[in-house]
Amino acid sequence: MFYGYIRAGAPSQTSNKNSLEDQKTELKNAGAEKIYSDTFKGSVNDHPQLDKLLSVVTEGDIIVVTSLDRIATSMKQALELIDTLGSRGVKVYVLNLGLLDDSPIGKLIKNILTTTAECERDMRMQRTAEGKQAAKKTSGYREGRPPKYSDEDLKSALKFLKTHTFTEVTEMTGISRSTLVRLKKKS
Repeated sequence: MFYGYIRAGAPSQTSNKNSLEDQKTELKNAGAEKIYSDTFKGSVNDHPQLDKLLSVVTEGDIIVVTSLDRIATSMKQALELIDTLGSRGVKVYVLNLGLLDDSPIGKLIKNILTTTAECERDMRMQRTAEGKQAAKKTSGYREGRPPKYSDEDLKSALKFLKTHTFTEVTEMTGISRSTLVRLKKKS
């Protein structure tokens, strides 16, 4: 069977031929017999119709999409999905790329996509490392997440501990008991 899958950010999305109607027309023209569609409504990973499609496809079926970003939110996710489907004997046909299967051309496209995904990951790691090096050069740099409470908040909590219990100070300041205990030990 020749299935189609379409996805849009909103039903009215019209930019770059990404509206549900434009995608549906393209897939029908490509020969899709049954089309599943999702619209983002919250979580990027919430695709109930894609999940439904993946549960019904069987060996020999083909899933057609207008572009790779319609079926996955990242290159890595797309490659994992294509590999999983391929192991089940299901082919993926991306209109702007071609058929992704075990043919020489399909393998070439998957290799190019894999290399692109690896390059994206390496570049993201490099940018992160460069940003971290730049941040270390600034005064007041501290590795890890920023402190939840200011020094003033902590000093006030210590003063309260002189006349109140840990439970009372926790209720007044919102600072957890374990943080107050650590703070008291340091002082």
